Amino acid sequence: MEQVYSMGRVTFSKRASRISSVTFNATITNVGSTPWSSAALRTVHGSDMGVASLPLHGVIEPGAHCKVSLRLRLPHEDVIPTSMWALSIDDRVFGPLLLLELELEEDVTLSSLLEAQQSTQKPHGASARIFEAPRLLWSDQALREDPAKVGDVSEDWATDLAKTGMEQAYRLGSIVVKESSPKRIASFELLVRLTNTGQSDWPEGTSLRLVSGRSLGCEDLPVPPVSPGSSAEISLRLQVPTQEAPEEMAQDSVWALGDGEQFFGPLLILELSHLSSGTAL
Repeated sequence: MEQVYSMGRVTFSKRASRISSVTFNATITNVGSTPWSSAALRTVHGSDMGVASLPLHGVIEPGAHCKVSLRLRLPHEDVIPTSMWALSIDDRVFGPLLLLELELEEDVTLSSLLEAQQSTQKPHGASARIFEAPRLLWSDQALREDPAKVGDVSEDWATDLAKTGMEQAYRLGSIVVKESSPKRIASFELLVRLTNTGQSDWPEGTSLRLVSGRSLGCEDLPVPPVSPGSSAEISLRLQVPTQEAPEEMAQDSVWALGDGEQFFGPLLILELSHLSSGTAL
């Protein structure tokens, strides 16, 4: 092989691996003296992560560039620490060896955190749910949303809901952040409407609190008291860096309503991933 090129390391939890993917864009140059015809990028080691073979379009002449985009699914079991891809024509493998390191970390201790908050408290009867998709506001070209991933995910989070007594799990969005250089902060806003589905007002001192993952600039957001049947619109003003080098992170951020003694209502989940910028090889 002519070159070994590291695409970085992806650190992720088992829960994130069931719902997340990462995308790497690269530009590969034909530095030889003969054209490439019917070439493909193939997995040569480890998990193919959904891309066992990616055909290159057309004939790549000497000196020409070819852009490739690898959208990889994170494995959720039998994780092999390294995956590798290389160019091939028929049975001949050549060019750069693209290497991606994978690290599966323990799931965030969301359940233990909520259980510790609630284990010594008697339930106060407060209740809340989210019934409609949040509104997403932004003007930054580095951000992209997958609307299909917004909605109730209580079934996927059934274990956490059962352990903690929380009522609902709702994915606020799945945001992809395109890396840029130099590093900067991209901002966006989520407008979330929460409804009091209980029989009493929410307790004094209620706020939306981070219980897992990165705060993205929103760790504890005060919420006014809401009477039964009424709703409150909460504005989450979030910030994320456009560069996460040297590691690509795939981790949920999770918030819940709490009054300092007990959490209640839905788990509000935001999925965030980074898209690497084009890289000349």
